[in-house]
Amino acid sequence: MTTVNEHLTIGLQHARSYNYGKAENEFDLLLSSDRTHTCGLYYRGCTRIYLNKFELAVEDFNLAISSLNLSLECELLALYKRGFAYQKLYKFDFALDNYRKFLNQAKENNKDEFIHKAYFSIGTIHAVLNRHEEAVRYFDDAIRTSGNSREGKEKLYYLHRGRARAFCANFNEAGDDFHIVILQSKNPLLQGCAYNELGQHEKALQEYNHWYESPSRNDNKLSPLLLEILDDHVQLRRGLTYASLNRHDNAIADYQYIFNKSNRLTASAIADRIFFRKGMSSMALNDVHVALISFNKSILLNSSQSDVFYARGMLHFTLGRHDAAVYDHRQALELGESNSIISSIYQTFYHTHNYNPNNVDPRIFHQKQVREAEAALKRRKEEGLPPEEQHRRIAEYQQQLAPYMPNPEETHRQAEKHIQQALQSAAARQMYDKITLAINHLRTSQMLSNKYPAGIASERIVKEFIKSSMDSIVEMSEILGKCALENNWNDLFDIFYELKEISPTKTNNPFFIFRSEYIQIEFKKAELIKKTSEKFKDSPQQHEFYTLLVLRLCNLFDATRIATTGIFQHTLTGTFTKISYIPQLLGYLGHFIPVFGGTIKAGLGICGGCLKKLDQSRIQEALTHVGCLDQQEKLYEAANTISEKLTMMYESQLERFPALKDDDGIMENSVKKASCCHTCCQSCCNCCKKSKAWIPNERENSNMQSIVEYAFDLLVNSLTDLEVSKVNAVADLNDFFINSICHLSYRPKIYCHITTTKIQPKDTTNEEAHWSTYDFFRGPGIRFKADDIRVDKHMDVTKFGFREPSWEEIRWYKNNPNKLNDLGLNKYNKN
Repeated sequence: MTTVNEHLTIGLQHARSYNYGKAENEFDLLLSSDRTHTCGLYYRGCTRIYLNKFELAVEDFNLAISSLNLSLECELLALYKRGFAYQKLYKFDFALDNYRKFLNQAKENNKDEFIHKAYFSIGTIHAVLNRHEEAVRYFDDAIRTSGNSREGKEKLYYLHRGRARAFCANFNEAGDDFHIVILQSKNPLLQGCAYNELGQHEKALQEYNHWYESPSRNDNKLSPLLLEILDDHVQLRRGLTYASLNRHDNAIADYQYIFNKSNRLTASAIADRIFFRKGMSSMALNDVHVALISFNKSILLNSSQSDVFYARGMLHFTLGRHDAAVYDHRQALELGESNSIISSIYQTFYHTHNYNPNNVDPRIFHQKQVREAEAALKRRKEEGLPPEEQHRRIAEYQQQLAPYMPNPEETHRQAEKHIQQALQSAAARQMYDKITLAINHLRTSQMLSNKYPAGIASERIVKEFIKSSMDSIVEMSEILGKCALENNWNDLFDIFYELKEISPTKTNNPFFIFRSEYIQIEFKKAELIKKTSEKFKDSPQQHEFYTLLVLRLCNLFDATRIATTGIFQHTLTGTFTKISYIPQLLGYLGHFIPVFGGTIKAGLGICGGCLKKLDQSRIQEALTHVGCLDQQEKLYEAANTISEKLTMMYESQLERFPALKDDDGIMENSVKKASCCHTCCQSCCNCCKKSKAWIPNERENSNMQSIVEYAFDLLVNSLTDLEVSKVNAVADLNDFFINSICHLSYRPKIYCHITTTKIQPKDTTNEEAHWSTYDFFRGPGIRFKADDIRVDKHMDVTKFGFREPSWEEIRWYKNNPNKLNDLGLNKYNKN
């Protein structure tokens, strides 16, 4: 009888001989005797990769990685290969998570030979997700770390970086990369691809023809299977090149050549695409019979290709088979929705396989939990538990169940009802329930985004997505504002720890993963705000100004994540386009001001009549660009940096106004609309007439809230002026937003989008001495040194004092003092 170790040895021998079918059989026999044999699981997973059994390979790698007996080397390779398997299954978020973990572990363990592969793989995912600027950065790192590797010598990474640069419209740099491949690579396949990218198809043909005599192909280190696959790719590329030159007979000959060779359908993972391309060339030659057969074979091999269904549908339509055409195009549409690739609102989440406790189907397991909890709620008098605890339990189980349901967002909406019931029943745990509600809303919006990634969604769905996203942002913002203004963070951090403990690290329920990631991000944000607000603990005015401003900026940056999603950016025919969503998104943003547990909703200074489609388009572009700049945590750091700088710049002005705590009564504000340019005067007048209906809450703001609201209005309005080509990193935002507030001297005072408000300093004795929010930011002089204060004709130092300079003004002062003079900023003379 063959032992376990003998099966392992025989299986490895078959694998080394490239007989992967027999190798898999040996590993199957091994694992039938010992289901938890770590090496057997790992090697069978590797074998299944070569056999294109990617889903089965993932299952093997999951079990192998979860074992404690897997060696470091095998664990690293298992992560990499599982990422590759997910990539082949079009599960790009999972693939990206595996590649990132592979990269981190390779760095931690000084496995330099793996690092460039990790960078490259992550870059390819970003390229597929249409995040080409990020792809360029990762390809840069791959090139930097590739050294004397095979990929480095053949300039493989330059080819991919060139493609990504071309998508970023950096055509000169892309061309440079392609020429590096052409001049320095010795691989005709890569050189031919570079010529194709440059549109030089005749030269590409010459390179593909040189393939069989090239050193790259005849390298003794290449396995027969890899050599076979490379031959297929060269043949396919040459066929595509012929098709590009309208030489479709030659193209079909190349495609058929692949199939005429033995074992090609099992050795190559691109047979489905070859049949598709053969069908397209046959259509070009008007050979509809061969085209239809080719499309059918392609779909038989891979039924998830939306473009093949679409092409076959067009063919059916030309043949008068309208029912068949409708069916194929419906299939293409459904596959386009399910397989479209988008960037997540937040970041991707790492999980290895579906949570499957006790080998029970997860949906059955969680449905049983929900039913038991609902039954317990009905007999709560017998069990003695308060109803709010029962509602929380049902909501928790429903959210765990949601990932396994056909309509997960509906299950989350059911959970939301129970969270609301808990909120109404118990005042003691309101913060806990509000946080769980914020998580629920954000998870719902993420599911909608994943469900409609290409933007093919109804108006109702898009509005629901925006509402869920913004409700989550606002709910968390209110909690953070209350903690910051009261300087009491202990309860919030305790709840964060409590929620993290609910999500056991050994389970891989997608909702657990989502919640854990969310809590980690919000925890870092809260720590950042807490740390900075402590700097202003001796100044209630600065503390309040900083808190209100940083929360709004964080909300704005959260909204940029929403704007990057496919569902938000979608377009439909007619008058309903993505532009119409911008006022709705900004309407939610402006503004929810947290005030010790209450919320004041004040109207955003951008009114519907004044925000023209051109401005909406610019804001849309700006939001999308900012949202893609970096990770969420980096944007929060930018919000903190901007708010802290402004708080210090306007210290002397802030000190002249009472903070909310020492305001005896919230002061009545007299809102004055600035005069408008002739093109939008009428719409602004109409907006003022209906201000009671437009402003969601009639309660008036305090002085400090009015100051912050005006500053934030300026920031949002400045998005119409953002030149995305000049903002290439998060750090660039700091200068841009600071300048949007303090450089008002370079804008006309009649600024039609902004509402100015009367504010009363605490050291004034009559109403005539009031300031306006415009003057608060515009009126002070600029103090560069104790004896060097600069003012222009609009500044009034005797009334408004002076502020500290911005970073840009400091640079001008040191390096280009003439710039200050050109802007009319002259040295202040007391006499």
